[in-house]
Order: sequence, then C-alpha cells, then structure tokens
Amino acid sequence: VELDGDAICKLLCRCAGWLHPPGSFEAKHVSSTEDTAGAAVSEPSDLQRRVRRLLILALSSLDLSDTTTYRAVETAVLHILELLQGKEMSFSGNGKSLAMRQWRQLRELLVAEAPQSDPTQRKASDEA
Repeated sequence: VELDGDAICKLLCRCAGWLHPPGSFEAKHVSSTEDTAGAAVSEPSDLQRRVRRLLILALSSLDLSDTTTYRAVETAVLHILELLQGKEMSFSGNGKSLAMRQWRQLRELLVAEAPQSDPTQRKASDEA
C-alpha cells in the first residue's frame, strides 16, 4: 500500500493542534481506577488518546530526517516538543498507563528522527 506523504504531513499538522499537554498521569490513573461506577472513558481523554494514536501513526510513516519532509511538519513537531518540554521525568519511569506509553512513543519518534539533535535550537537560530 502506497502512502500519500503530503496527506500524512497535513494530518500530522492538524492533529498536533488538537493535542493537549501531558497531565499528571498518576493522578488520572488513580482517579480512573477508583471510579467504582464503571463508567466509560471520558470523551476528552478518549479524544486525546485517539489524537496521540494518529500522531504516532503519522510520525511512524514519515522520514523526519528528510529535510523537505521535516520542513513540511516542523511547526507540528516543535509544538509537540514544546508540550513535552520539562516533562522528561514523567516518561522515565515504567508507567503502564496508555497515555504515558503514547507520550513516550511520541517523544522517541520525534527525538530519534529529527534532522538535528535539538530542533528547538535551530528555530531560535533561524529567528536571530
């Protein structure tokens, strides 16, 4: 199956705009396990789970080391990296919540394939 790279880039940019910053995983996990009513996952967290899943699939399909591809999604990549900034400790543990795993996977996809080791530094140098 051949994938349309331009469409994947557009999807990545749109989905990144819907992504909320990571919250306190432990607090959410505790509150969800203490819910004795057995209610389904709340709509906002379900939406965020799906957004993160789409971002992971899109990023997995793109070669961010290719300069043209990276430039097409640079704004989205930088936005996601900004959301992750200062949250490294949240992902260093062996947390088993789906949200933690998805955020860890997003971080790994972005850091592993970025054309430079720190794309935020390149952005600052571009503005100077």
